[in-house]
Amino acid sequence: MIIKGKIVKGMGIAGDLGFPTVNIEYGGLERGVFAARVKYRGVEYAAAVNVGPKPTFDIDKVFVEAHLIEVEGFEAVEGSEIKIELVEKVRDVKKFKDGAELSRQISSDIEIVRDLL
Repeated sequence: MIIKGKIVKGMGIAGDLGFPTVNIEYGGLERGVFAARVKYRGVEYAAAVNVGPKPTFDIDKVFVEAHLIEVEGFEAVEGSEIKIELVEKVRDVKKFKDGAELSRQISSDIEIVRDLL
């Protein structure tokens, strides 16, 4: 499945956990964590993508957020176009007891995504 959209400002929670993301508006997609390829300004990146709310932080708003793997200093321009290709679902959205537990799970998700891509 391919998602195209304009980059929007996120809440900064993933970045605070050490996993900065680029975000686009939700478009009625299946929810979960996915291995994905992100194309931005002609460059393709491997990514772990979350489609869903942030239940660990009691936020019901649904986001599409992509953490680009092994990319540092990435700066997305809000309002610019981005393409995300969801390759394979890794897991369902889940509530964790706190940010530390979520961070450990994200690290595990990223390892799975590396293996898949």
